[in-house]
Parts: sequence; structure tokens; C-alpha cells
Amino acid sequence: MPGNLAAKITIEVSERTFVTTKQTLMDGMAEGSGYFRAMFDLGNRLTQGDSDGTEQSAPEEPLYFDFDSKTFSHILDYLKTGVMPFLWTRERGFDYISYVKIERLADYLQIPGLRAWLKNNEFEEVVSRVRQSRVTSAGVMVYPSDGLTLEFVHEGKKLFMYERGLPLNKAYLLND
Repeated sequence: MPGNLAAKITIEVSERTFVTTKQTLMDGMAEGSGYFRAMFDLGNRLTQGDSDGTEQSAPEEPLYFDFDSKTFSHILDYLKTGVMPFLWTRERGFDYISYVKIERLADYLQIPGLRAWLKNNEFEEVVSRVRQSRVTSAGVMVYPSDGLTLEFVHEGKKLFMYERGLPLNKAYLLND
């Protein structure tokens, strides 16, 4: 496909600006968006050149979409990481309204795996799995203390603690 798929592109969604690549939007880490694949394919066909074979190139301008920016940020995070959104807090439980918004935008943007995960409420299984699981793998034990905290222990030393509801980059790395 013509064009540099790894080049940065700017997307304006309502009042927020996002920077990503065509590759991320089209293919993602787990799956891509059929909507963006079709849009970029059509754009490539329209700019491939005229009848004499010379390629025409227009400057890349920001793409604007009238989506809810918070909802789109969850979609883009999924495309970048392949990690399903997990919107749950101890105080409020699941954020069903946000899940519906994400599902509808995933449907519009043609991201079938994400849409199915949300439509089938598979996110509800995450909390029950955390509460019930105890996994041992290669000397590293992962266990929940109250269903909300995961602790990674190796040789009796706590290495890492992750509390649900925090972004992963806010998890605690414990050094003695």
C-alpha cells in the first residue's frame, strides 16, 4: 500500500488532539479498524496520480472527527496496546455507560473483537477471575488480597503491586 504507514498523523476529536500512525489505526496490536483501513485506502487511491502517472502529494492535515474524545481515547488505547478497557472502581463498580459508548464507537469504526467483548459484557468476568485466581508460574506467585490488588512475589519478596482502578503505569514497583 502506498504511503508511509509508520509516519505520525494527527487526529482531532472534539476538543482533544491525538497523535498516532496509520498502521496503528489500520492494524492495531490485536486488531485494527475496518473504517480507517477503508478511509486510508480510498485516500491513497485518490492521491495516486493522474493519467500521466505522476504522483500527487498533498500535505497531511489533521483529521477531524466529531466523536466523544474520552470514548475515542479508550478505542485508541485498545488499538495501541491490544488491551481491553477495564472501567471499574471499588466505589462505583463498572462504568456501564462508558462501556456502551465504547461499544457503539467500536461498531462504527468496525473493530469487531472489541465490540464483541463489550457487547457480551466479558469485562464482568475480569473482576470475578481476579477474586478467584491464584496462579503460580516459574516461581512467581500472583494473588489478589481483596480482589482489587495483585501482588507479584518471588522468593518471599514482594516485587510489584498493582491496584485495580489505577493505570498500569501508576502501579507500585517495590524496591527494598
